[in-house]
Amino acid sequence: MSQQTGALQLLKSVGLFGLVWLVFLPWIAERPRMKAHLNWLDEHKINPSAMYYTELEAMEDILRRQRMFSRNPAVECATH
Repeated sequence: MSQQTGALQLLKSVGLFGLVWLVFLPWIAERPRMKAHLNWLDEHKINPSAMYYTELEAMEDILRRQRMFSRNPAVECATH
């Protein structure tokens, strides 16, 4: 592989990473369900980047809501 081909592959990889980071992830964060979840985390002063699920007091409520949603998807819409 030539140095020019390697540089082009690196540029493509960085471009793809940038596209995901700057376009796709913000788009996902604006989706109604994700936005509701992020708002809930903010309201409970939970930093998602520092969550340790085994130590999080609010985890029982989160697991309960997930179990309820997995049984009946309409419940999730009604709770947000």
